[in-house]
Amino acid sequence: GIAPPYAWLTVFVPALAYFIGTRFQSGELGEYVSSPPTLAMSLFPKGASLQLVLPNLTGIIASQWRHNEELGRGFLLIGAQNRIWRFEVGGGPIPIGKTLFMDNSGCRSKAFRNCTGSSLEATGSGGMAIDFSGKENPFEGRLAVAEWGEGRVVRVEDTGGRTPLLMTVPDVCTPENETRGERRIEQATSLLYTSFGDLLVVENNIAPCQKSALYLLSQATSIEPIESTWESRKAHHWTSLETPKSVDVLLSLDGPTSIGGLVSDSTWTGVLTTVRRNQKTVLAKITLQDDEDDSFQVKNLLDVSNYCSDAGAIAMDKSGALFLAGDDGVVLISSSLDPLGVLPSTRPKSLTIGEDAYLYVMSDELKRIKVKNGPLKIPTNLLRKTSK
Repeated sequence: GIAPPYAWLTVFVPALAYFIGTRFQSGELGEYVSSPPTLAMSLFPKGASLQLVLPNLTGIIASQWRHNEELGRGFLLIGAQNRIWRFEVGGGPIPIGKTLFMDNSGCRSKAFRNCTGSSLEATGSGGMAIDFSGKENPFEGRLAVAEWGEGRVVRVEDTGGRTPLLMTVPDVCTPENETRGERRIEQATSLLYTSFGDLLVVENNIAPCQKSALYLLSQATSIEPIESTWESRKAHHWTSLETPKSVDVLLSLDGPTSIGGLVSDSTWTGVLTTVRRNQKTVLAKITLQDDEDDSFQVKNLLDVSNYCSDAGAIAMDKSGALFLAGDDGVVLISSSLDPLGVLPSTRPKSLTIGEDAYLYVMSDELKRIKVKNGPLKIPTNLLRKTSK
């Protein structure tokens, strides 16, 4: 046996190893790696440069800014494989760096897929969004996560319970001459709550037809929460929702195609995204509501094929300027849709503008650059119905 004076080591050493393995103390922020092109300097404060913050990030899928009212500041969430990391600089002179926010973020029950193996990205978490119902700040609220390994989209409650929001979607692979059935959602890459409480969900490479689709889950904020962790564990074995909300297919593209990230437009009645099809990549606007007929409309705004060989991440500041994931870095576009050049970097996998007025650029490492305008804030008082 272990002598009593050394028994504490059996607890302390494993705990220390776990702490080191799930935390990166950033120390001083890293080197400046590139500067904006001259045409785009109006988007950045004088002297701003892209700065390396964290190296060696693998399997990044998505990111999301989240506000903490108690701390009085926000932090960046980074979804990578089957974990979600939290990055913050902190309120004082000592940077906090990267810490583990959520383990097993996309797969924990093995009810839908095996959570272990060589392809962790296929069972990790995908898109993220903040359910801001009942909040004044759209970055504050409960986190919605696409669980690839569980085949669903859930909302993480304050109690730790996970409320399934979306499990089955219309099967866009159904031939046109047949009645469209339903299928289990698998890998949602982008999520966005609208100012009306609906949830937009992007899914690419849908088997077996390789289509891409954009779904709208109506009144997602009104779905009753599962507060109990015991009930939450039972829900892992559900194959569908007992009282599902209406799911519409806003956009369905024949493969090979792809739909990129989502941002609300400045009127809050539509979303902007990038779409790849017919060997072209375009910036597109999808109108969610029309005063006359409530139909959904898709309009191509700008051909960005010269910069982007595929659809990808997108961010927008409160002036309406856009930041797109391009082949050679971040593509910069003015609010009047004029291309302003490229901020050199490796191709971004995710882009997020935080309340701290930094644009966070994620590939296999985390970089950031100060922007002149912070993020566009979605009004939270337009919700049709809020959950308790």
